[in-house]
Amino acid sequence: MARQSTLNVSLTATLRNYVDSRVKSGQYESASEVIRDSLRALQDRERLAQAFWEEVRDKVAVARRQVSEGKMMGENGHRARRLSKGRSLGRKKAGR
Repeated sequence: MARQSTLNVSLTATLRNYVDSRVKSGQYESASEVIRDSLRALQDRERLAQAFWEEVRDKVAVARRQVSEGKMMGENGHRARRLSKGRSLGRKKAGR
C-alpha cells in the first residue's frame, strides 16, 4: 500500500452521519475507508464524464465535417445542406 498521509476535513452533520452509518453497517472498518472509497468513486465518475464528453466532441466534429462535405442522411439532409452553406432555416434569399 502507498504511504498514507493525514488530512483533516470538516463534514456537515448529514455527511458525518452517512459515514458513520457505513462504518456501523460493517461495510467499512473506518471512516477513512469510507472517504477513500468515496474519492475513488468520484475519480471514476469524473473519468467517465470526461470520456463521454470527448466522445461527444469527436462525434460532433465528424458530423460537422460530413455536413460540410454534403454527406447527410435522412429527410433533414436538405436542412443540413442549407445550414452548411450559411443559410438560415425558413428564410429564402431575396428574389426567389
